[in-house]
Amino acid sequence: MNRSRTKLLAEKYEVVKQAILGVLTEPEYQDGISIERISKKTSDELELDFFTSTEIREYVRAILFDLRAEGVIEDVPETNSHEIRLKAKGRDALIEAARRGHTTVIKRLLFEGVDADSQNAALVSAVINNRVEAVKLLIKAGADVNAREELFDRTPLMYARSKAGQEVVKLLKGAGAVE
Repeated sequence: MNRSRTKLLAEKYEVVKQAILGVLTEPEYQDGISIERISKKTSDELELDFFTSTEIREYVRAILFDLRAEGVIEDVPETNSHEIRLKAKGRDALIEAARRGHTTVIKRLLFEGVDADSQNAALVSAVINNRVEAVKLLIKAGADVNAREELFDRTPLMYARSKAGQEVVKLLKGAGAVE
């Protein structure tokens, strides 16, 4: 295979991979998405003059195999149909889920167990981004509403006053937050 053909295939692989990751990060697919649906969504997003629909399906299968091997995605265990989702584990995943307001991912990570510092950092992230439902979940799970984050030595309530809506301020105060 010549270099230009190899380069084109590598470029196509990256284009399809980015489209797949884009689909997997959409909030409605945080619980999982079928491989057929991800192929359809990916196909809809890409230019069909650059790809054939058969070619897209082949790339999707290969990329999903690679992403599973890399630990980026996982099968959804509690479904009868074959669905996949982004694999989320640990502190960084919890903070990112809180930032985006992905409550299903937050619940899953809390169920799997995360340390108190991670919960507190996620609460700050949810507050800064005004993610009301995420704030509720994290407070209910035991995040410390008075914990000071390390970088700026501020509490969630301090952030809420400048970054979030009144509902978040009320939630924090109702849970015992002080400045």
